Amino acid sequence: MVRRRIPTDTAKRPAKRPGDASSSSSSQSLANQMLSRSPALRAAFLSSFSRYRALPGWTPNIITSFCVLALVRVASATMSGIEDCDETYNYWEPLHYLVFGYGLETWEYSPEFALRSYTYLLPFAAVAKLIARATLQAHGIWQMKKNAFYAVRIFQALGCTAAETYLYDSIVWRFGKPAARLFLAFVLASPGIFRASVELLPSSFAMIVLTAATASWLVGEFERAVLGVAVAAIIGWPFVAAIAVPMAFHIIMRRGLLDFTRWTILSGIPLFLLCFGVDSYFYGKPVIAPLNLVIYNVFPKSDAGPDLFGVEDWKYYAFNMLLNLNFAAALLILYPLLWVLDGLIKEVWTTRSEAIARIIFLSPCFIWLFIMGNQPHKEERFLAPVYTLVAMTSAVCLNDALDLFFSLTSSRQISHEKKNEDQEQDETEEEGENDETTQGVSEPRMSRTRRSFLLRLVMKNAFCIVIALASFAVGAARIAAALKGYGAPIALYTKLSAQELRYGTGPSNSPSSLISSDINICVGKEWYRFPSNFFLPGPQYRLRFIRSNFKGLLPKYFAEKKLGSRMIPKGMNMYNKEDPGQYFNHTENCHYFIDLDLSTRKKKAEQDASNPIPLEDQIYIWEEDFLWAERTKQPYRSFFVPGVTEKYWKYAKYRIYRNRNVLPMGKGN
Repeated sequence: MVRRRIPTDTAKRPAKRPGDASSSSSSQSLANQMLSRSPALRAAFLSSFSRYRALPGWTPNIITSFCVLALVRVASATMSGIEDCDETYNYWEPLHYLVFGYGLETWEYSPEFALRSYTYLLPFAAVAKLIARATLQAHGIWQMKKNAFYAVRIFQALGCTAAETYLYDSIVWRFGKPAARLFLAFVLASPGIFRASVELLPSSFAMIVLTAATASWLVGEFERAVLGVAVAAIIGWPFVAAIAVPMAFHIIMRRGLLDFTRWTILSGIPLFLLCFGVDSYFYGKPVIAPLNLVIYNVFPKSDAGPDLFGVEDWKYYAFNMLLNLNFAAALLILYPLLWVLDGLIKEVWTTRSEAIARIIFLSPCFIWLFIMGNQPHKEERFLAPVYTLVAMTSAVCLNDALDLFFSLTSSRQISHEKKNEDQEQDETEEEGENDETTQGVSEPRMSRTRRSFLLRLVMKNAFCIVIALASFAVGAARIAAALKGYGAPIALYTKLSAQELRYGTGPSNSPSSLISSDINICVGKEWYRFPSNFFLPGPQYRLRFIRSNFKGLLPKYFAEKKLGSRMIPKGMNMYNKEDPGQYFNHTENCHYFIDLDLSTRKKKAEQDASNPIPLEDQIYIWEEDFLWAERTKQPYRSFFVPGVTEKYWKYAKYRIYRNRNVLPMGKGN
C-alpha cells in the first residue's frame, strides 16, 4: 500500500486553535458519547466521514468528495451548452475531422500557420472513436456521434473530478480540514468551474492538470508536480507555465537546482518530442505548434495578433470573476488584508513557516491574474486555469481570517477572566479560605472556558455554512441562467437531426429522391453558435455560411482525403480578413436556415440579408426561447431566480426555417 507522505516543511499546528483544534476535541467527545452505545455505527461513521483522524476536526473523506463532485461535473457534461465559438471551430471540429473524416478548419490549423497542436486532441479522439464504434450498430450514425460527443465531455468531467479531489485531499494536509471544507464548497458552487470542467479548450485542460500538479506540490511530491506543469504547458496551453514560477522557486529551494533541472528535462523532453512528432505528421512539415502560438501572441506581425479579436479593460475580468467564482473571487481581498493585519493587531500565523506557506502556495493565482489583466485582448476562458487555485486561496484566507477574529475575541475573554480570577484569589487570601474551597471554585471556571470555546466553534462553523449556502445560491442562479437562457442552439440542432432529418435517413415529409442528396444547412450571423458537426447526422448534411454583418474570416472544410490536414486551404490569413470563398453563394439552395429572430428591432436591409429564403417559401419548423441580452437589464440577465428575475427577462426566438422551394413538403418515407 502506498502511504501518503506528510510534507516535512509543514509546521506543527498549535495545540489550541480557535474554531479548530481546541474546540474540536469537545465536539469529538460529544460524538464519541453519542456513538458509544453502538460500536458498529461508530466504526461506520468514522470510516465514512473521518478518514483524517490524525488531524483535528471533521471533513468528508475523498470517496464522498469524489462522488459529490462527479455528480455535479457529469451533470455539467450533459447539460451545458457551448458558449465559445473557439471551442467549436478550433477543437470540436478538428476532433470531428480526426474521428469521422470531415469537419471545419480554422486558419490556425492551416499548415501555413500551424498554431494549434493535434497532440492535445488525440486522447479525446481515442475516446470518441471507441464510443462511436461501440454504439454504431445499436444506435445508428447520428446517435453514435452524439454519444461520442458526450463521452468526451464525461471523460473530461471525471478527470476534473479526480484532480479537484486530489487537491482537496492535499489541502487537508497542508492547510487543515476547515480550509479544505471551504474549498470543496467553493468549487461546487462555482459556475465557472461547472462550465470549464467540460469545455474542450486548452485553458480548461490546463486548469485540470494544474489542479493535480498543485495538489502534488502541496504535499511535497515535487517530481509529479513538475510533470503536471509540463503536460499543462506543452500539451495544453504554453502560457500557463507562468503560474508555476512560485512552484519552481520552492522546489529549487527545497531540493536544489540539479533535481529541478533533471525533473524538468525528464518531463519536458519526451512531451516535446511527442508534440513535435504528432504535429509534424499532421501538418506535413516540422512544426512546434506551442512555439508558433507563443510567437503569434507575444511577438505578432504588423496588423496581426490577438488584439484583432477585441480589447477590454480590467473591469471585464473583475466582472467575470465575480460571475464565475462569486464569493471565492470576492474573498481574494482577504489575502492582502491579512498581511496588513499581521503584526499590526496580532500575528495572524503562529509560526514563520505558516506565513511563508501562504506566500508560496497562494501566490500563483495572483501572478496569473496580473499577467492576464495587463493583456489588452481578454477572454473569459483565459481565467479558467486558476479557477481552482482562486477557490483554494480564498478558502485558506477565509479560514485564517476567522481564526484571527476568534483568537482576538478569545484573548479578550481570557484577559477578562484572568482579571476576575486575580480579584477572586486576592479575596480568597484575605478571607483565609483553604485549598479545597479554591479547587471547588476553579472547576466551574474551567467549564465556562470550555463552553466559550464550543461557542466560538459553533459561531465559526455557522459563519462558514452561511458563506457556503450563499455561494451555492448565487452559483445555482448563475448556472440556471446560462442553461435556461442560452440552451437553445444545442436543443434546436438536436431536434433538427433527430426529428426533421430523422437520424440521418433524410428530411421528413419529402420526396424519396431527396434522401440521398446533399442537404445545405445555412447560417448567417448565428455562425458562432453552431455546436459542431457532432450534432448533424452525417456527411451529406453540410453547414454553409452566408453573408451577414460579420466581416471577419470564417472556417472552411478540411480537405476530405487522407492526411487532408496537410493541405493549405485557400484564402486563410492571420489578419481576420474576410475571404469571399468562405461563403455559400447559391443561397437559393439553402434547404434550412437557422437564425435568431430579432425582427422587432431590425431594419429592412438587415431582414433581407439575414434570411436567404424568400418569405413565401419560409416554413419555420421549430423555435426555442433565447435570452435577449440587449433588452434584459443587469443583474436580471445574469441570474435566474424563479418568480423573481424571470419576469424581467426578454426573449428572442431561435428558429429553424425550411425552404419549401428546394425541399417541398410531400409524402414522408
